[in-house]
Amino acid sequence: AGWAAMAGEFAGGAVGEALGGETGKEIGKCGGAVGTGAAAGALIGGPVGAAAGAAVGAAGYGIGKGVEAIFGLFEGEKGGIGCDSGHIKEWEMFEFLFVEGSDKVAILTHHNGYATSRPDCGFYQAPHVKEWEMFTVVEAGCGQVAFKNHHGKYLSSRDDGGIGAAPHVKKWERHIIVPTQVAGKVAIKSHHGKYWIAHQP
Repeated sequence: AGWAAMAGEFAGGAVGEALGGETGKEIGKCGGAVGTGAAAGALIGGPVGAAAGAAVGAAGYGIGKGVEAIFGLFEGEKGGIGCDSGHIKEWEMFEFLFVEGSDKVAILTHHNGYATSRPDCGFYQAPHVKEWEMFTVVEAGCGQVAFKNHHGKYLSSRDDGGIGAAPHVKKWERHIIVPTQVAGKVAIKSHHGKYWIAHQP
């Protein structure tokens, strides 16, 4: 059952990451490994093993849904900020506000929330400006910029439409600030040609 547990860990991790980011990935890996191991045991243990596998699988699903409900870990869910929009409308417009007494900026969304970069690399909106909502804009060459968060990492626009954080500045961490027709507001274009979008809180 060892190989089955490894396969379950991989599959569970993939599903968990899709549903719940890094936290969901870890939960999915654990649930997948245990669930698949128990299911593999059914090949040897017959109906009893099958029942055990089903029970573990159901428990793992329940944990994942509980995390989803409590922490709201879906990318692009309420209050999330992603980078998968192909146009510039209200939700793709942001305003940079300089933080008094510092060289940092806060990023205000159309919904009057402030972009917040959490330690787990989640990128959402907050109703206030504190340390997690402050960013340093760093020149990245060729008219591009990178955004350094309070945790010392750079906002990274991934190819799956999510925004995380990385310890370096490479292609995914470089962005283009695009002027809009609304005074004081800009759009943020990723390396993948998509625009940041702030979802309704």
